[in-house]
Amino acid sequence: MNDNILAFIDCVKSMPTTIPRTSVVECKDNIPKKGQTMRLMYTDSDDFNTEANQLGYLGERISTIYETKIREMRKTYGLDNDDSPHTAIELVERITSGKFTIPEDAKDSRTYYPTEYITWRDPSIKKDQPGFDKVQISLKKARTAVEDFVIMSTDNAARLQALKDFETATIQ
Repeated sequence: MNDNILAFIDCVKSMPTTIPRTSVVECKDNIPKKGQTMRLMYTDSDDFNTEANQLGYLGERISTIYETKIREMRKTYGLDNDDSPHTAIELVERITSGKFTIPEDAKDSRTYYPTEYITWRDPSIKKDQPGFDKVQISLKKARTAVEDFVIMSTDNAARLQALKDFETATIQ
């Protein structure tokens, strides 16, 4: 092991078990170079900021909801393919219902895996990039509004309700 790591471990072992909230502990023993001081700074866990933790959680949830809505909208506007079938029954249902496409250049290709060339998407749904771009702008505005509210509000119940409203909102 590196001498600095060993010195750090020895320093931590020599720390008192109760230390005031924000402390600087100096370790002078077991330092590789003479006279060098190792300083460790940390915050006691009792001083944990609950509001900061709540805001962090709500921010992560807003991001997750936003990304989920984006994925759904990309499928709705024909920019992403549908999920492929997971079972033999689903495969047969998708093929018999016609919810797949095969690229023109692959229609006569020989393969051991015939489903390799199938694109799982409803051919009746056409790609609509301009429509997606327009609704994405609206979704970004809604996300910004809920983020601003969550950061500025001091009412935890209202913050949570704003998050739930964003999650259930239909953006168009």
